[in-house]
Amino acid sequence: MQITKNLKKTTYVFKSVTNSLETARALSYWRENGLRKIDLEFKDGSKIAALPLGAAWTVISYYYWSHKLNSYDTQDLKDLSNIALYIYNRIEETYDKWPKGGWGMQGTHGILYALIRHFKPNHLIETGIAHGYSATVMLSAMKKNQVGKLTSVDNSKVIKFFGKEDRIGWLVPEDLRSDWDIRIGLTKDVLPELNIDFDAFYHDSDHSEQNMLFEFEWANEHLQRNGLMISDDIDLNHAWHIFNSKHRNYRQIIKSATTGASIKE
Repeated sequence: MQITKNLKKTTYVFKSVTNSLETARALSYWRENGLRKIDLEFKDGSKIAALPLGAAWTVISYYYWSHKLNSYDTQDLKDLSNIALYIYNRIEETYDKWPKGGWGMQGTHGILYALIRHFKPNHLIETGIAHGYSATVMLSAMKKNQVGKLTSVDNSKVIKFFGKEDRIGWLVPEDLRSDWDIRIGLTKDVLPELNIDFDAFYHDSDHSEQNMLFEFEWANEHLQRNGLMISDDIDLNHAWHIFNSKHRNYRQIIKSATTGASIKE
């Protein structure tokens, strides 16, 4: 499983940047030192200098998958790079140094930015907030679209990380929060109480197969036609495969090493 995942990620790198071997080697250390900087040169000639490793994964993922969606835009590449730099600057200010083994931005965030910029959803439901990486990226894309609201569900008001405690979503800038609604509680309790029309759903909460299937099935009942079903961590169990096999009216448009996206037809 891990070998297959790494091969997929390497493919994204080789098809996106010119200095692929050097880049792939550097990216393999993103969890050990996510603040380490790297220069990227893309196949179309675009150059991004001094990106933290996690941010580089995000931007490479955007480049690769936005081309697959026929929606690549050089300005989006630059804008996403700036969003990622903002996030990593906040991390560095808060923790002084990279928490070894800590999580940062990933390829999933590049996929989210590409999907939202391309499909321009009016209302997206997200499960799982944590630091607010995904929320920052999605709200930024919605702001650029000039359309979109985000409702996020999390089971806690605070997040504890390497001895520090902060409110969930602490990374999300204040100027993006007017289009963001946070609901606190377990998804099994909160989702059935929502009375919201939505055309995009993103799972990133409890990744047990049981919970993922519950969330997918709930979203399926309420998701508008031509809406997006998106999930992170589809490699952890069979829930994504089970759902898409059962519901043949979904057309899978993205399946990366860890992230899936399907359109309800």
